[in-house]
Amino acid sequence: ADDGIFSNGSNATITNSGTITGVDDGIVSNGADATITNIGTINGGDDGIFSDGANAIITNSGIINADLGIYSVGTNTTITNSGSITGGSEGINSLGAKATITNSGNITGGVNGILSIGANAIINNSGTITGTTGDGILSSGADATITNSGTINAGDDGIVSTGDDAIITNSGIINADYGIYSVGTNTTINNSGTITGGVDGILSNGANAIITNSGTITSTTGDGIRSSDADATITNSGTINAGDDGIVSNGANAIITNSGTINAGDDGIVSNG
Repeated sequence: ADDGIFSNGSNATITNSGTITGVDDGIVSNGADATITNIGTINGGDDGIFSDGANAIITNSGIINADLGIYSVGTNTTITNSGSITGGSEGINSLGAKATITNSGNITGGVNGILSIGANAIINNSGTITGTTGDGILSSGADATITNSGTINAGDDGIVSTGDDAIITNSGIINADYGIYSVGTNTTINNSGTITGGVDGILSNGANAIITNSGTITSTTGDGIRSSDADATITNSGTINAGDDGIVSNGANAIITNSGTINAGDDGIVSNG
């Protein structure tokens, strides 16, 4: 068979404690309200677990190896990982709105660790996420809430949010080219952990950003915190070590407050608005 387990009906309950190998997918569920649990091993050519229905509950405490470790299309999906997921492309890929994704295990994606497309996503990491060539966590929907108290390692960005009204909180460790990168307006970014950016520690391109650092930010070649749009509020009570500038605001009406330590290769604080 191309798929290890294939379910087409609603309200399915699927539990694996053995070993499943699917040429295409390990487990496929196309119905709503599915409950899928893996405590064993799943090897999928395409997807480890694929869910197409709304209100799915997917739990992994075992091992999943596939191109997409867990791939969910439906809305209101709850995905919980305390095991190990290795994806050739993504560890977890969620397309539906109102997804809740929680990781306390290990997720490795050949591109991205976690990719969430839908609005109102809630993503929590207390484990380890690696986005080998891409991002640790990438959320493109509006109103995302992203919290990291674990470790994120990424070839590109540690945490990326491209939607408006995102709330991003880091109390853990992020190592990436850009530690946190936000594109949408009205983003709130709080760092009390450690961010190391090969370029910038925190980069915000949206208006009305609120950026607060009470932890440690290190940028190797770029800026510790950089905001490119108007009406930014930037507060530092922690430590910023920057290869270029410590804090940069290129938008109008910026409010910048520092009671911490800034060590910069160029300027400590720059406001160009």
